[in-house]
Amino acid sequence: METPPYLKEFITLVTLHGLVLISPGSNFALVAKNSLTQPRKYGLLTAFGIALGTAVYVGLALFFFSSLLALTKSRYLFLGLKYAGALYLVYLGVKSLFASRPVGDLKTASTISTSEAVRNGLFNQLGNYKATLFFMSLFTQVVDFHTPLFIKLGYGVWMFFATFAWFGLVTYLLSKTGIRERLREYLHWINRAFGLLLVLLGVALVL
Repeated sequence: METPPYLKEFITLVTLHGLVLISPGSNFALVAKNSLTQPRKYGLLTAFGIALGTAVYVGLALFFFSSLLALTKSRYLFLGLKYAGALYLVYLGVKSLFASRPVGDLKTASTISTSEAVRNGLFNQLGNYKATLFFMSLFTQVVDFHTPLFIKLGYGVWMFFATFAWFGLVTYLLSKTGIRERLREYLHWINRAFGLLLVLLGVALVL
């Protein structure tokens, strides 16, 4: 039986994106921190911000390929992305390390706003220079140049929802009442632990 057009391309793209998506990294650490130390909606909003960052990268790869390809050859652009991403991770980590211990339940102890949760996810994704390389490689090595635009847009929509679904699942599991109740008295230290992890990830980016 003949393989449907673009199916092989889509399967390859889904597989590669999925493997990168579930690999532990700064996005996972950020979502886990917000999911365990904030009400569930903040974890979901962080996941949405990360998905938005994915959509931005897909849009750049699709519509500004020529200019972006020229820019990505610039060593200074890579260094700029690298240091910007590292600094943002360190900023988030330090903020968590020095956060005050919450008083009362999580409904009244939130320390971030709705927009801040989205920004955290968005900027964390956009500040990851490795993601730039990944999406550029994905849309130049895996997706054929002659693939119709509406098919490529479909790939982008899939990656947006797959990203949100994965980190949404992480949020749901980590913010379940049973887990939160068991960890309630340790949440402050968990927040600090994830803060330290974000700082170390940021430092690792520049080493």
